[in-house]
Amino acid sequence: HWKKYYKPVNARLAIAGAFDAEAVRARIEELFSGIEAGEAVPDVPPRKRPDSAQVDRIIVKSPPPGSKGQACAAWAAPLPGDEHYPAFLVLVSRMAMAARVASGFPAPVTWLPIDDPGVVVLGHDAGETEAVASAIDARVEAAAAVPVGPADLMMVRNRYGRHLGLMELPPQCAGANPYGTALAAAVRNRHGVDPEALLPALLDVDDETLRAAAAEVCAPARRSLALVEVGG
Repeated sequence: HWKKYYKPVNARLAIAGAFDAEAVRARIEELFSGIEAGEAVPDVPPRKRPDSAQVDRIIVKSPPPGSKGQACAAWAAPLPGDEHYPAFLVLVSRMAMAARVASGFPAPVTWLPIDDPGVVVLGHDAGETEAVASAIDARVEAAAAVPVGPADLMMVRNRYGRHLGLMELPPQCAGANPYGTALAAAVRNRHGVDPEALLPALLDVDDETLRAAAAEVCAPARRSLALVEVGG
């Protein structure tokens, strides 16, 4: 696999900082144009989301003093190009904001658009399985229930805009971390995120598409739930 696909045709090069674009392009061609382009990676077949819920209960027998039980629910997140992707961005931004302003959520919402875009995780206090599952489902439903408005686009851009290319970084920010800027651009390109197409798609998200994304992506039947109990 490495010998076959780790080739220039499958690579993305991103450069951040103060440089002469034409000079850099010429230098890149000088250094790398002699390397065989290689074979393109085949298209990944559409991923089927799980259609059955899973529950794992873990008991920690000798926890450190003061430890509390915790629970996490995980779903397969839609990837760029999925019909639910724009609405999912609104949904996950809302859930993250709700957890931030509320109390009692030890590990609220984790979705990493660059490092691990295929999974979204919602944290919650541990408890009885049915009670925790119901509380998590209620949080998803609450995030999808509020009418869509202009604030949603602002929320998505503020939370994920740098990673998804939805906002232009001030030069001082990009210059302070050129590696991070280049990394985000390269991985964004590799994942197939098109900021110019994504922005109008976000503007098209309405109440119906938001509820549809919540029902499809975060369906109870597609949830993986893990509960960690301490003591016991």
